[in-house]
Amino acid sequence: MDWLVVRTKPNKENTVKHLLSKHGVDVLIPMERIRKNNKVVSKKLMPGYIFVSKSTEAVFDIIKGISSILSCDYNQKPLKTKEIEALIPSNERPVTELESIGAKKGDILNITDGPMQGYSGTLEKIETNKSMAVVNVLIFNRTTSVKVSTEFLELAR
Repeated sequence: MDWLVVRTKPNKENTVKHLLSKHGVDVLIPMERIRKNNKVVSKKLMPGYIFVSKSTEAVFDIIKGISSILSCDYNQKPLKTKEIEALIPSNERPVTELESIGAKKGDILNITDGPMQGYSGTLEKIETNKSMAVVNVLIFNRTTSVKVSTEFLELAR
């Protein structure tokens, strides 16, 4: 499948994607996941640009009718799927540090940094979309659930 590069108005990429998707056109907005203030957020790799599949020639007629699109060079050489895959990080969910070392529910973990540094607890769940884990920690002889960034956890030996 071939892909076209389409330039949109600033911050209108999702609007254009929604409008084109209504017409059955595949649209890709290149995103990357970055860590910001101990949260993982998605950031556009190329703000103002989207990739549109050139599955039919009707794509050009659909694109012409959308006011949020600033330009699309109809004579451009389309990109191949292989080139698009090289540009964009995998759309699969990210593997957290805990999953990469094989941690699962019920495992004993040590907290290595942050306000709970030095405590140990059992893993309750991993929130991959936020890179956080819920750990049950024993504080003052009571079990308390604590959310901790996965980068501050390691398997207890």
